[in-house]
Amino acid sequence: MPTERFARLPAEKQESIRMAAISEFTRVPFEKVSINKIIQNADISRGSFYTYFEDKRDLLQYVFSDILMQAHQFCRESLCRNKGNYWKMLEELFDDWFQLEWSGNLMELARISMLQIETEQFMEGCYDLEKGGPLDLGDWLYEKGDWSNLRFQDREFIRLTTNLGMQTLIIALGQMFKFPQKSETIRQMFIKKLEIIQMGACSQ
Repeated sequence: MPTERFARLPAEKQESIRMAAISEFTRVPFEKVSINKIIQNADISRGSFYTYFEDKRDLLQYVFSDILMQAHQFCRESLCRNKGNYWKMLEELFDDWFQLEWSGNLMELARISMLQIETEQFMEGCYDLEKGGPLDLGDWLYEKGDWSNLRFQDREFIRLTTNLGMQTLIIALGQMFKFPQKSETIRQMFIKKLEIIQMGACSQ
């Protein structure tokens, strides 16, 4: 992840580097990404690049994490808008995903990270695997969500339940990315899966 020296750069320069990185990462497969092209487009020296990032993998982790933080912000706003209803938040995120300004970049970078480099090691650099995933909201979600209708309200049960919901969302978004012509069918299946998670598959 970026160094403190990068963090001290003006916001405009950080954005320039980020956009140059996105442009290059979405242009070619990861192994063909050129640091030279990135630094040329960002108007920085090669020496400066290595005072900000260790290598191109480190840079990709930063860019991916930055986009995920924007997704986090959308989730927070949606949860508040829906008065703590986590399931409505997931539906809203699914319905609005492809209209969000960062969605295309996130999808493309996700494709690159999953297919072009070692997935597990890369993702460990973007988020804490112990907390459940790239859109995990941790303590904030636990505190702000309305869990009154869950069978149990302890933190671990809520974490596992919300992880199932988020994993279901990510699978559905991946299907949408591959088969946009089947969007309505995918949405219907997504909603049904959420209902199963909420109600439980087994009768009492």
